Amino acid sequence: MIIEIKKDKKSDIDSFYESIFGEKYIRKWGHVKKAIFRWYPQLEEKLDGILDQETRKKIIYDYVDDIYTKHDSKLQTITQNLKLLFGNNKEKIVSGLVTTMDFDPENTPYIMIMPSLKPNSTFWTENISLSVALEVFKNKANPYIDIFVHEITHIIWNQKIWEIYTSVWTLWPLAHEDLKEIVAPIIMRDSCFKDIIQSEYMKDANEKQQLLNISSDWVQYPIVDYFESLYKNMREESHTFKEIMEVFVKIFIKIEDQIIEKHAIYNEFWFSSKDKELWIKILTEKWYLNPIIL
Repeated sequence: MIIEIKKDKKSDIDSFYESIFGEKYIRKWGHVKKAIFRWYPQLEEKLDGILDQETRKKIIYDYVDDIYTKHDSKLQTITQNLKLLFGNNKEKIVSGLVTTMDFDPENTPYIMIMPSLKPNSTFWTENISLSVALEVFKNKANPYIDIFVHEITHIIWNQKIWEIYTSVWTLWPLAHEDLKEIVAPIIMRDSCFKDIIQSEYMKDANEKQQLLNISSDWVQYPIVDYFESLYKNMREESHTFKEIMEVFVKIFIKIEDQIIEKHAIYNEFWFSSKDKELWIKILTEKWYLNPIIL
């Protein structure tokens, strides 16, 4: 598998537009738009009230292009450092994915990593948009290998899950997304990645899934921990990744109505307060943290 790091300003600017105005994208990943406007409030001000598509595109292009120009030297340095980082760790990354997900590198012969000024990292079929905004503006490097492993697990999982859906049942989109985000940290917690994972917090799921709990046989577990225990037990019994995912999907079929209800609660109150403790209190009062019953 070839991992190429390539700075691509035009693609990055296009992804800003898609994240802010792409209806399908917003329905699936609306949090990216919110994060962009938190990070770049002046861009939100410039776009306020603008309805013409071409004018919107020009505003975004000029705004992001100006940032690229101001920080060109730093972006060049970051890109070179990323080439060294991934060049030195590619074999360990691929080996870990082979072990944990029965990954065949020939199925993904090429991955392009694009340093991005968006505050969130995102993925497509063969491309990973890797956020370097924190390093550009605050001189704090993200745990880039961890983010890459998280995102590429999504790519591999998406390659494999549709065959499983064909033999079991297809999950609703919201349940599909939650399962995808639960699987990623489970893979990253595997001991085969212990020498290259840079940050403990990347072993958690995104907050939406990390806050979920599940009750099985009257015992309550954080939902990621529950599925991790299943993964470990089945791996110890030499089950394939496909067999493990079949079990995961069958469980999710039983609980997807509850997953969808939880999603509605989370979306209603997400960012209702900038005070995280208050926000968690609101979600607790609205039963988001109450366990899903298996």
